[in-house]
Amino acid sequence: MLMADNVKRVVMMIAKILRDINIVNGVEPSDLMYRVAVQKIGYLLQKIGGEDLGLRFEWLTMGPYSRSLQNHYYTIARLISNGDIELVEHDLQIVNRVEHFISMLREAIGYLDIQLLEIVASLIMICTDIYPKVDDPANELINRKRNVSRDIVERVLHFLKGNGICV
Repeated sequence: MLMADNVKRVVMMIAKILRDINIVNGVEPSDLMYRVAVQKIGYLLQKIGGEDLGLRFEWLTMGPYSRSLQNHYYTIARLISNGDIELVEHDLQIVNRVEHFISMLREAIGYLDIQLLEIVASLIMICTDIYPKVDDPANELINRKRNVSRDIVERVLHFLKGNGICV
């Protein structure tokens, strides 16, 4: 569970990443895709950022999901649109690691959208958080999410393996 003293910190980091990668512009906080973006950035923040921020994720239909984030969608939206996001140096370094990872992903795949975030977060969860370990993460994801492109899933998996994830 997300501890109260960590809430502001996590919310600010998620808002900064979402604002910087410019992926939810024009998407209302009540929209499912906005919530998916918040959840996946929260997951990547903890997994790629390299620090346990107190978020606990479980697998739902759209991949990694943390109940602790569900009450903060509108706060994050306000910060993205007009908030002053101030982070201490340590948190800024975590954010920079995640943004660098996302930038490399965008370059490797050729685009970035919310569904791509869903695919990358889902593959990371399948590779790192599911036991027993899955032999074929791409097939596992395609079996769980029939609406994803095998080509994109395999390209994302190749990217992850090249970055030491899903090895």
